[in-house]
Amino acid sequence: MRGFLIAALTLGWSGVANAQGAICGSKIGPLVPDAKTAREIAEAIIGSHQNPARTKRYKLTVEADETGNGWVAYQRMPMKRATNGNLIVSAGGGGIGMHIDRCSGAISDVYYQR
Repeated sequence: MRGFLIAALTLGWSGVANAQGAICGSKIGPLVPDAKTAREIAEAIIGSHQNPARTKRYKLTVEADETGNGWVAYQRMPMKRATNGNLIVSAGGGGIGMHIDRCSGAISDVYYQR
């Protein structure tokens, strides 16, 4: 019975890993397969470089990059409205941004929004 269970697990897992791994060139597939995982990585990096009071000032946005090979994570100032209802537009703001590779999880192009 134990041998059957091991064989079933191996066959089941290897089929998924091979299908995903072919895209990324690894046996386990992409290390950062979704935006949730990318967000968690970005939050860990930001948390180690920014005090919590500053982090609360920003909204963290995570989007697929233009190639589909990774994620762009960046902090931005939340949208605000003036008392007359007009939207206040701001640029920069000092938040942290980065690129996270979908396959390897490598972090690159880390920058401050200016």
